[in-house]
Amino acid sequence: MTTSKKSLVYLTGFMGSGKTTLAPILANTLGFAHTDTDREVERIAGKTVSEVFRDHGEEYFREIEHRVLEQASKEHHRV
Repeated sequence: MTTSKKSLVYLTGFMGSGKTTLAPILANTLGFAHTDTDREVERIAGKTVSEVFRDHGEEYFREIEHRVLEQASKEHHRV
């Protein structure tokens, strides 16, 4: 039986700390794909992050963000 190891890198930090800038650079360096959770939340909600917070609040944003992270965690070779 062959076991496959996932290669996942999670970037965490405060807003404006550079995660969105660093993620594609790191992914490219490692030869991985990358997911920008804010962009995925915007795609799913059909609104900007600011609009999601304004119209639905942080709890709704975090629910969508959680689903995005759950899905990304099933991937391999991803930042």
